[in-house]
Amino acid sequence: MAQTTVQNDNAILFGSAKIEIAPYTTGVYSNIGAADGIKFNFKPKFEVIEFDNTEVWKKYANADEATISGTWYELSAENIKKVLGGMANLGTVTTDPVAVTNEAITLTGVVSQRLAHKNGDGTEVATITVRSESGGGTTYTRAAVGSSSSDYAIAVDGDGYTTIVRMADSDIATGATVFVNYTYTPAASKTIDVGGITALDFLKIRLTNTRPSDTKQFIVVCHKATIEGDLSWTYGKDGNLKPLGSPFAFKAIKDTTLASGYQLFQIKDEQSVVW
Repeated sequence: MAQTTVQNDNAILFGSAKIEIAPYTTGVYSNIGAADGIKFNFKPKFEVIEFDNTEVWKKYANADEATISGTWYELSAENIKKVLGGMANLGTVTTDPVAVTNEAITLTGVVSQRLAHKNGDGTEVATITVRSESGGGTTYTRAAVGSSSSDYAIAVDGDGYTTIVRMADSDIATGATVFVNYTYTPAASKTIDVGGITALDFLKIRLTNTRPSDTKQFIVVCHKATIEGDLSWTYGKDGNLKPLGSPFAFKAIKDTTLASGYQLFQIKDEQSVVW
């Protein structure tokens, strides 16, 4: 005989999670890709205060650490740099610059769009011009830093891509297609160098589970974390199609710049809420 029924179907979670890392200082997240067995673990520490001649007076819970772990497969140099933080130095060997002409990009509202190509070192691409027509038409004006009175603005996102966004008072109509010329310098290879005593960069870690039926999300954010444990992989036999994977673990600690009670992690639950 069943003792109860499911109280809220939407509170039962299914599926995997996307794992994203951001520098603590910027909070700009980037996806580190394929992983297995992603696990979030939180074990509070308890302290009981009692006296010889009384019952328990108070019991405290110290929420001061949590971990995120799993096995990670997209072992690119850029991703390894993100995971290792301040202990790794990322270098780039570039090739000759490449000119791009009349790349068509549709700008809607004030939503940023990536250019198709990026500099190998993750900096802004060069000699950007934006026009209303392929090969001609109106040449639009780029906004200066801190300005909102021109046609478009340029930035670089967390993955090193140059982005373009239409300004609210732009001569570019929302939904219009513009044509962008620029020059980018691709990377021929990336290098990672590690060794010596360095201060670790703190990271933000975000896990996102998205329900396919309605795209509602269940998100866990650890506010301040560093790598914990080994980064290692074992090479297999030639011809073996199983990809190389490395275990990973991040340890979250309290971010004391936040209010007490809000310092370790946050869960944002859209899935169990009825809209």
